Order: sequence, then structure tokens, then C-alpha cells
Amino acid sequence: MKKSNFLVVALMAVAVCVGFASCGDDDDEPSGGGGSKALFDASKLIGTWESSDGSYYMEFKADGRCIGGESNSDYPDVYVYSTDTQKGIVTVSDIRSTWSEDVEVTALTGQTLILTFKEDGEEDEVETYKRYNGTKKPWTIDGYEFVNLGLSVKWASANVGASTSFDSGNYFQYGNPSTSRSAWKSDNYSLPMSDISGTSNDPATASMGGNWQLPTLEEMEELYSKCDWYLQTISGTRYWLVVQRGKDSNFIFLPFAGAYPLGTSNNSLLYDNYQCWLMTGTYNSSTRGPWILKGRYTNETTSPDVNITTNEVQAISAMPIRAVSKASGDVTW
Repeated sequence: MKKSNFLVVALMAVAVCVGFASCGDDDDEPSGGGGSKALFDASKLIGTWESSDGSYYMEFKADGRCIGGESNSDYPDVYVYSTDTQKGIVTVSDIRSTWSEDVEVTALTGQTLILTFKEDGEEDEVETYKRYNGTKKPWTIDGYEFVNLGLSVKWASANVGASTSFDSGNYFQYGNPSTSRSAWKSDNYSLPMSDISGTSNDPATASMGGNWQLPTLEEMEELYSKCDWYLQTISGTRYWLVVQRGKDSNFIFLPFAGAYPLGTSNNSLLYDNYQCWLMTGTYNSSTRGPWILKGRYTNETTSPDVNITTNEVQAISAMPIRAVSKASGDVTW
């Protein structure tokens, strides 16, 4: 498989940390493919790599994702990946698991990654990458990673306060930037009764800065209607896999993180691993709360049950948030 194919296909295997094997502490000693007994230290993949001509890069993350694309492009591809250190390969799979293929890790040191792409009946293509040691992370806005889904705004790759795209992150009430439950309001009238996206009452703006904000109702509806939605279960934990229509390698995960529907009136987390609640910054005066995206799990064979609603939602309801931005990415190479 040629490099161009490898870099536009999502890697759908998720056990990135399984099978990591060390080849010693000497970063200058190559390790890698060539036989079934070959080992490489998969932990050395973590970090950012750029092609020898500086035109392309890949960033391998510890949570199993890989981000890659052409340098200075505003259109990164997002992958997940897995490794087999006994065979010396990185496994590549289509995001919908329709096929998979192996790419040989020919060499991997602290500063050099050499990959061999094989194609039946064609000459192998060998590509060399050097570790990028710059201080600015690519595909970020104010230090927060984003994914371009081809929509009117860029979507953050993780919930506000989450360390990875699979984590729940913090829970917020509408118009209340505090993450402390003791600071949650106990009645709807003590919270803003107007649209708040991008204002001082926006928890996303307060947490991530002025280039980030809660999605509006229209922006959340755009995510719902213009992307493809798939239920994923990874190690017993459920997520929505939201894929840019027509471009499988751009996607985000939305965890089924539940909510606190009654705020301080019921301080127990409900619907964890069964419902995904995400807040917008658009207010509904009839329900005295925000419009939200709600995705519900019923069973493994049911089509995605996702809707934009205010049903059961009040301003005092606390839930995760996923921020959006219209700013340009901080990409420097």
C-alpha cells in the first residue's frame, strides 16, 4: 500500500498500548521489521514525525490516535492505530473496518522512523521520517487540538477538561463556567436566560480562551445532519464515532458520559455509558434551558438514536461540553 493511501485511511484498531516491547535504552540503535521475530519499542512512536522533505507529518498519540497531513494545511487527518511488535508492523484499517493492511516498521529509533509500504506486484515504497522537536503542536488553536470535519466551524478533538478524546471531561451548567459542584446553581433563574456562545458566560470560552466557544444550535444541527454517526464500543465503553461525510479519515469521538439532569437537586451522575449529552450555547425560553445534542444507546444493533432537544434539560442540568472555533490553526513547520 502506497504512502498516499496510508495517510488518507483511518486506523481503526485501538489496542495501541498492547504488545509494546522495549528494544533497550539506546535511542541510536535501530530496531524493526524484517521477520516474525523482530521487535521494536512501540512507545518510541509517540510524538510527531515529519517526512524527510518536510512536506508531510504524522503525530502518534498515547491514546491510540494518529494525526497527519500535509504541512501548513488546515485539513488534518485523524486516525487510530495499533502495533504488533513481534511482527514489526503497524496495522492500518478502514474506519468502517471493511479492510485492513500492515505497514512494516523497517527502523525505529528515538529520532528516525522508516516505514515500508508494500503493494502486490509493485515495488515497495520506503519512507523516512524524522522526529519533529519543535515546541508548537500542529493542528491546534491556542494549544487545543481540533478536527476539521468540513463544517462551518472546527470541532475540538476532546471534551472540555478531558485529557484524551475518549474521556468525559468536566461537567458544566448553562452559563456557569465553574466545574465545582459546590458552585452549581440550584435554580434556573440564577443562570443566564439568553444565548451565551462566545460570551463571558460561556464555559468553553472561559476554559479554553476567546477563540473557542459553545456550538450554537445551528452548528450542532450541522454536526448532526452533515456527518455520519456510528456506535462504537471499546473495552466496554460506548462512544459516537462522528465521521466527516465523504472523508473517512476525519472524525471525532463523543463519549457516552451521562449528565446531572437536576444539578444540585440530584448530585448523582446519570446515564453514564448510556447517553451522550452535549450542550449548545443557544437558550430555549420555554424550557428555561439550552438546546443540547442527546445520543441514546439502546442495543448494539439499533441505528444511532441522536436528536437535538430540550426535553428533560434545564439550565441547572450539568453535562460535558465540546467546543468549536472559527479561528485558523496554529500550524508552523
